[in-house]
Amino acid sequence: MDKYNVDGFTVSLPFYMSKTGGLNNDAAIQFRNMVKDVSGYVIKEEKSVKAMDDSTNPDINQVYYQCLKNFLTDKKERKIASPNQSTNGTAKFMNVDFTYLDDETMIYYYYFIGIVETKNCFYKVICSSSLDDKKLFKSDFQKIFLSIKD
Repeated sequence: MDKYNVDGFTVSLPFYMSKTGGLNNDAAIQFRNMVKDVSGYVIKEEKSVKAMDDSTNPDINQVYYQCLKNFLTDKKERKIASPNQSTNGTAKFMNVDFTYLDDETMIYYYYFIGIVETKNCFYKVICSSSLDDKKLFKSDFQKIFLSIKD
């Protein structure tokens, strides 16, 4: 794993992933491997900014719900597994497996979607591969997710 310092936080990426662009304009870091057909990105949201957008103090459950409620809603056979939650020190983690069928390619895609809540920020980690490759990459997606630190 290669460690990156980005926008006030650190994240570790597998050696086979390269920093890239064009996946999500809101992302603090984007990464992919075109040969393996895997990609992902991390979006950082400071709690102070999020609190100004919302009259309540957001928590990891609200951010999770907001992230998933409109995520690829137009896709066929959209399935969201039950979320997993854990803590490490003061950081809270919530992640879920998400799959759908692409209309054009007729390929099932897999997304690992995670939310990390730290004292000052929320981080959305979104990684994807084909569903056929889920077993190959899910553990690496989890490592990326769990590596995030302020």
